Amino acid sequence: MKVSTLCFYVRGRNILLGMAKGGASMGKWNGYGGKVNYGESVKAAAVREIKEESALMVNEKDLRQVAFVRFYFENVLRFECHVFFAKTWRGEPRETKEMRSHRWFQTSELPKRMWLGDKKWLPLILQKRVIRAAVHYNEDGSKLKKFKCKSAVF
Repeated sequence: MKVSTLCFYVRGRNILLGMAKGGASMGKWNGYGGKVNYGESVKAAAVREIKEESALMVNEKDLRQVAFVRFYFENVLRFECHVFFAKTWRGEPRETKEMRSHRWFQTSELPKRMWLGDKKWLPLILQKRVIRAAVHYNEDGSKLKKFKCKSAVF
């Protein structure tokens, strides 16, 4: 099991997403994040991953945790993910070795090419909810098998 981060930039009613170049997320629109390295804090990992994937810079103090999501593949816990919103950042997004393009989407019209589970929990945090969720996929992540969520308004 890996501990990971995911960050979304939100501006008004828009959210910035990047198109992944490789790995399990290849060809999917996603937030910015990745694994937490040994000895690294979750927020420090989020800041590092954001820069690596988007070239944007954010301060730890500008990250607000909005979710904790466990991702299971064939009932095996693969990722525990700390999800953040950032409303303040520096720079402009650009192509990196991990993300080929970046685009602003209306929060009410998320793209079709996303992880199936993201379409369940992302709208909840965009509605100002803090959530704890469990997302269950088949082995390759192509089918959503189960979704459980607890939330509170913030």
